[in-house]
Amino acid sequence: MRVLFYSFLLKTFLFAVVAQGQNTTVRCDCKAALHDLIVKLESNYIGYVQRKGSAQDVDYEESKSVSIKKANDITPENCTAFLLDFVDQFNDGHLFVVERPKYTDDERNYFKSEIKSAKLSEDSLFRLNSGIVKSGPGHSSLLGKWTDGQSAFLISGTMENGYYAHVLHSTLSHIERGELKARITPRDNRLYIQYFNYKYEPRFIRGALYKEEAWLQASGLFWQRLDTSISTTSATITKANLQRPGIVKLNDQNTLLTIPSFLIDYAAFKAFLETNRQTIVNSENVIIDIRGNRGGNAIYFNLIKLYATNDMEGSQGLVLASKDNLNYFNYRLKNSKKIYKPLIDRISTNLGSIVDGPLYPKKRFKPANTKIRNVAILTDQGCMSAAESFILHSKRASTKVL
Repeated sequence: MRVLFYSFLLKTFLFAVVAQGQNTTVRCDCKAALHDLIVKLESNYIGYVQRKGSAQDVDYEESKSVSIKKANDITPENCTAFLLDFVDQFNDGHLFVVERPKYTDDERNYFKSEIKSAKLSEDSLFRLNSGIVKSGPGHSSLLGKWTDGQSAFLISGTMENGYYAHVLHSTLSHIERGELKARITPRDNRLYIQYFNYKYEPRFIRGALYKEEAWLQASGLFWQRLDTSISTTSATITKANLQRPGIVKLNDQNTLLTIPSFLIDYAAFKAFLETNRQTIVNSENVIIDIRGNRGGNAIYFNLIKLYATNDMEGSQGLVLASKDNLNYFNYRLKNSKKIYKPLIDRISTNLGSIVDGPLYPKKRFKPANTKIRNVAILTDQGCMSAAESFILHSKRASTKVL
């Protein structure tokens, strides 16, 4: 029996709370899941409270009423997309729904047998690859070869009939050439994806193309475009290094840093900077490519200090005082009692109100012995959250940032 675990992640700028949603079976009640989402959203999301009494609030109430009526007719396999469409009205990338299905061994074996029996032949893969014709930017740019660092895939198909990703080769012995990996349906500027993990478990995810359409990201899935032949492996690309930072010394004056994600280990990022410090600080122009970086954690201050020209004043935002947010900041208390204990007290005594958030202290930077004169940060529509914070903090801390 399939069980869907919905995690409703409600997050304002710099402040987050994760609330576990309703457990539902394969015949799940999407209306009940929507109700649970609405309760969590209205109890914990500061963006909802800030809209109260405005025209946007009226629009939300109308949307909620319409969605509650529609939810009766939403099938289980379409429920996650339906819930995502509901939260899209807030236009907040920190507000989303994640489907976490749980399957029995019998179900996994069934999915596996279906995929194995329907795998494409060598002739079919060759014909699909030969028939791929790209027509410039847009959904057709999905076509071609991609890798997740463990396997390489061929994406083929059309806008009318949908796109399909099939395995070309894999480092995993149980994955065979020609197996189906994903069905992809473009809608507006997003990709709606039925994805099969390496245990052959299907789940729904949603994402988009970034970095000049060479980077596909969707709810934990990271694929990079390959420009190699159908028989060539991607030995230099691994699952680990897809998200790791990289560095290229372009010439004596220019160095390129690539940071695909800030959702990586702090110690590993710090070690990367220490290893490459001399290359960075001895360059006149440093280009930092964060295109497609969807955020993560504020692990970037060791990089900023290499080109900082001044201290950065402290900052303080707002938090909605709720029980879930209280639990979240109690969890953060271990990082700094000085920062989070006053906030916890404010939340505890003002439940239901908007209160001042954590007060982050002034950031002091010692002048670095460096040749850096200019810093350029490359961005695209994929940059959000910690990536946006990185840009803002870089500009606040340095006059070298263009």
